[in-house]
Amino acid sequence: MAPKFKFLLLYFLSWVIFFDLMRMVFLFYHFDKTKDLSFNTIISSFWYGLRMDLSVAAYIIAPVSLFVLLSLFIHFFRRLLIYRIYTFISLLLIALISFFDLEIYNQWGFRIDATPLKFLSTPREAFASISHLPLFFLSIIFIICYGLFYFCFKYILRRIFFQQQNKNRIATAVVLLVFMGSLIVPIRGGFQLAPLNQSGVYFSTNNYANHAAINASWNFLHSLVSKG
Repeated sequence: MAPKFKFLLLYFLSWVIFFDLMRMVFLFYHFDKTKDLSFNTIISSFWYGLRMDLSVAAYIIAPVSLFVLLSLFIHFFRRLLIYRIYTFISLLLIALISFFDLEIYNQWGFRIDATPLKFLSTPREAFASISHLPLFFLSIIFIICYGLFYFCFKYILRRIFFQQQNKNRIATAVVLLVFMGSLIVPIRGGFQLAPLNQSGVYFSTNNYANHAAINASWNFLHSLVSKG
């Protein structure tokens, strides 16, 4: 039982660290605004943004928890390759959202949401709206960062992947189900009545500091769901 929970917890923590790194990338990319923030404000953006980071990490780990549960009874889900493929796809989508967000914030002054998807119905207008952007530069940064991030995740998966199979499968399955149910807490952002929203991570009178605390992936997915 212990190796499986160690795997899930460390995998979850790896995603939280990834989101911290992406917040650092955001702050460096917009250094002209970041330099006006105090050190305490910058640290606070990480602290207050943690709720959103935990929320997205919980969404990501939910299917992985299901895979681990199924691995108790189906040999197919005991293969490391399944978790590598899932991580590759998840990281690709999250990284794309995060890197598009960098320049979208530069142009529009808000974190990425579902708004850019409106341009998909008008390809010419979409191309015209992005033709002036440093696409080549962003593409190089994306490829390098994505390669490094995936290499790190691949290394972590190999190091922490569970090998030992439990004899008491029923008890382990029950505990895993409880664990999966408990993910609703970080997903909702805590035990409060209202679910997590943007204002839940706002902490400063400086709008940029508040925007830095927002998790780009959470903001995009929340907008996508709320706007249909």
